[in-house]
Amino acid sequence: MPPVATVTPNGPEIRRLRSLRGWEARNLAERIGRHPKSIGKLERGGTASLVLISQVARALGVDPARIILSEPCENEPEAGTERNGAAA
Repeated sequence: MPPVATVTPNGPEIRRLRSLRGWEARNLAERIGRHPKSIGKLERGGTASLVLISQVARALGVDPARIILSEPCENEPEAGTERNGAAA
């Protein structure tokens, strides 16, 4: 299975936008076909897939960039590992 690009969500902004609409986490979760716990995880931080961020942004009616703190992580090798046959 290919790696999935992840980002750091802006949890407080997601919570604020959700609350402005009068929704509980379960309401947002229902709109995107996810479990309410997935919304709680987003709002607490960590990482999230771009797919999930896109679904949440669409449901909230905002640009995905508005609810992201960091850009997608490329799946680069860690420092000291080889890349294209050469040491990084």
